Amino acid sequence: MADHRKEEARALSRDERELAQAARYPRLGRLTDADLQDLILRLRERRDRARSIANRQRREIRGKAEPAGSAAVGADAGSHSKLHFLNCALRRAQDEVRRRDSVEDLRPGKTIAG
Repeated sequence: MADHRKEEARALSRDERELAQAARYPRLGRLTDADLQDLILRLRERRDRARSIANRQRREIRGKAEPAGSAAVGADAGSHSKLHFLNCALRRAQDEVRRRDSVEDLRPGKTIAG
């Protein structure tokens, strides 16, 4: 577990680490529904950006795209690592939304249309 945290700390920026930490219990459980939706939105934006960068770098490595920077990319493991950790954080947040929805469906007086 400690190695996983170290890898995450190395792959993510400070802001991204803060988002990933917010997507872990117990902080995740204390978020309001609105804050949870905001967290999901911010994680999606970061994940989509990381995915775009990783895809561009992969194309550069294969020689299918011109380098975006002054030098060609040599490896893209860091970008894929970042993408993985952001995906995991987003999945945790989305699972919390589903958990809250299922708890809401089980409340007394709630009718389930069938």
